[in-house]
Amino acid sequence: MSDDLLLVGSIPHDSTAEAMQMFGGPLGANLVALPDGEVGWRRFWITRVHFQVLAIHPDIEVTQRPRRDDGVERIYPHDATDSWNFKVREGVNKVVFGHPGWRLGYY
Repeated sequence: MSDDLLLVGSIPHDSTAEAMQMFGGPLGANLVALPDGEVGWRRFWITRVHFQVLAIHPDIEVTQRPRRDDGVERIYPHDATDSWNFKVREGVNKVVFGHPGWRLGYY
């Protein structure tokens, strides 16, 4: 087994420098590569999938969405208690998303 590490995904910091400091020091000797961490506003990119794909799918029902701020709809949750929740609509036996990248803009 190799001692090499490869980190992928988001690191919840405001800047790339903060992400590198958090993981570069403790893990640096074993890291093969380190993404920038999807920092800043990109830290919530996966939540955009909730809004852009699941919330508008005709076979999926939104059971909870992020709380509004002063009446304004939010895409991103305030915290874990405020996240998107979904269920398959009554009578739907199979949810189909079509071709790869459906509504995401990439494949």
